[in-house]
Amino acid sequence: MKASARLRARPRQPIRTRQADGRCWQGQIEVIITPDGKVRSTRVVGGHPLLVQACQDAVKEWKFFPAPEETTQVIEFDFRGSN
Repeated sequence: MKASARLRARPRQPIRTRQADGRCWQGQIEVIITPDGKVRSTRVVGGHPLLVQACQDAVKEWKFFPAPEETTQVIEFDFRGSN
């Protein structure tokens, strides 16, 4: 997972699906963050259909450091199987 320095606390990680085990897949979620650090909206940018919903659900619960204005960034998730 890659994110900017605006991220704070320990974010909830997406729940990996059984279908992802043993494979390397990615998901990209665009997130709009309000000045007070709350997630206003998310949008799937790309990734495997088995994983992007879990990524989007996790990001919606994240909290970010406050900033002077609303920001938009893309969060990338890398899933690596354990097989």
